[in-house]
Amino acid sequence: MTDELGYQGGYSTYSSAAHAELAGIWRMFGQTGATFPAREPVYGPAANAAASYAAADGALKSMMGPMERIALLFGWTVPGRAEEISATIDYMNSEMKRLRP
Repeated sequence: MTDELGYQGGYSTYSSAAHAELAGIWRMFGQTGATFPAREPVYGPAANAAASYAAADGALKSMMGPMERIALLFGWTVPGRAEEISATIDYMNSEMKRLRP
């Protein structure tokens, strides 16, 4: 969509959010064992509250932030629509701050 609007940096901008999300998901894996006798690490899902929080927070922000800008870009002036999106983002940010491990 951004290429069609003449913004050629869209891939660079949005791929950074995707890569950050992947990094957050990867942090949810920890060393859960090792091979024998070479002792190569074995990775699997491991409890990591900070990583789970970072992945969820990153996913929410990568979805909600652009939504607000898209509403402004297209001039969606339906009464309350922009305010509703902004209020949702503010609520989401306050809840994520409250839930931070």
